[in-house]
Amino acid sequence: MINLLEPAPKNVITCTICTDIIMFVDQSLTNNATEEAIEEVLGYFCDALVGMEEDCHHFVHEWLPIIINLLVEEYLDPNEICEMIQLCP
Repeated sequence: MINLLEPAPKNVITCTICTDIIMFVDQSLTNNATEEAIEEVLGYFCDALVGMEEDCHHFVHEWLPIIINLLVEEYLDPNEICEMIQLCP
């Protein structure tokens, strides 16, 4: 099972999942979605990641508030955030 919270190994799959999640969060915030609504939709996304569901849900629960802060307050882009949290090489 891939653990999205462990920094290694960094690979294309974890990086792509991370950037996709963060791009979705950014777009949702632009459309005035609440954190709760974003987390609910991401829950469905995680359910579709066969073999990674639990790790994905944990990642979303633990990191969503931090990701929102980095997008809103620090103006970081998805790639910068995924590199910062060590999910992209």
